[in-house]
Amino acid sequence: STIAGFEITKSDLDVVLVSPYLEDFFCTPDKSDESNSLLHNLAKEFQSVGFEVTLLLKTRVPIMKLALKATHENSIDLSCDIGFNNYLRVDNTRTLQIHSRCDARVKQMVVFIKWWAEKTH
Repeated sequence: STIAGFEITKSDLDVVLVSPYLEDFFCTPDKSDESNSLLHNLAKEFQSVGFEVTLLLKTRVPIMKLALKATHENSIDLSCDIGFNNYLRVDNTRTLQIHSRCDARVKQMVVFIKWWAEKTH
């Protein structure tokens, strides 16, 4: 959202990890047990430093949702979604960014839709 200029007050950070190794790892059905194990191990590492972790493994692209609540050391809540080899998400961000440069109404529309989606969910 921030890269494309569509951030709102409660925007989270969306990260996409892209690697040829991950492509083979996450896109091959016979490696699903291995990829799930890798994600669970990664989740444990994030949990060990204070993150709340939710794994979405039954999706087309696995998603790891991270949340870190504000503390006296960290004054803000942090929310991050990590996707793995989701090239489409990267392309969609670039496309929206280009469209918003051509017409300011695109940004207004996207921000409105995000606001509406937040209010209705």
